[in-house]
Amino acid sequence: MIKRIGFTAVAVLTFSLAAQSQTKTHSFSELCVKVKDGKWSEYAAFLRDVQGPVLRAQVTTGEIFGFAIGMHVIPRGTSARCDYGISRSYSSFPSSENAQASEAAFKLSGVKMTRDAYIAKQSEYRLIVGQYIWRVHESVGGRLKIGDYVRSRSNKVKGGMMTDWTTLESSGWKGMAEAAMKTNPGTGWRLLTLSMPGGSSLPYNARTLDVFPSWSALGAGIPVNALWKTVHPEQDRTAYFNKVNSMTDVTLIEVMKIIDTNTK
Repeated sequence: MIKRIGFTAVAVLTFSLAAQSQTKTHSFSELCVKVKDGKWSEYAAFLRDVQGPVLRAQVTTGEIFGFAIGMHVIPRGTSARCDYGISRSYSSFPSSENAQASEAAFKLSGVKMTRDAYIAKQSEYRLIVGQYIWRVHESVGGRLKIGDYVRSRSNKVKGGMMTDWTTLESSGWKGMAEAAMKTNPGTGWRLLTLSMPGGSSLPYNARTLDVFPSWSALGAGIPVNALWKTVHPEQDRTAYFNKVNSMTDVTLIEVMKIIDTNTK
């Protein structure tokens, strides 16, 4: 079975998104949050009017390299892992464990509340499901844009096979993503491995992100059959995917829509 070809409306992406530059971003911290009951409209306004400006100020001061806020659209509801994903990208390892804005960045943001009140408001509206640190191995395409859709494939790579799997992705699918970017402008791809947390009990330890400029582009997908013949004319497509699939299981596919983003 070739796992890359096509997908249904249920089998689409996640958040994270966000490795925002193909040359400078090294890692990013992903925060998965669920909105508390009855707080949806308040939290949406908070993200738009408060957290977005604060994150943008952190980019300006250099505390973070970039950020992206993604609203999960598939799946959504009580069964969804996250309602929103908030990622902060860095040119090296994250500079702190929680990345709260400094006083200087908070002042620069122009937000009309105290920094302590800002931190307290986050707890009023949301629950933190998990925090993850990802390493960016490969990045194809430009920076994320508001309105982009990101399909996330969370992978459980088998023990001792991570290097072989990332090498296969880099040598095989990266070329496909580069070709797709030329024929389908606005698309992109990221290859990530999980730095923290770790351990055999985790449901996934790696991720690929497919970026699409619109919902219709997401639905159309990438013309795998046609592109493969052009990009890898001497390589058997089925054999390649069989080898990839022998190293990993795709444990979760999600889709998120980017609602705010900025990069230095």
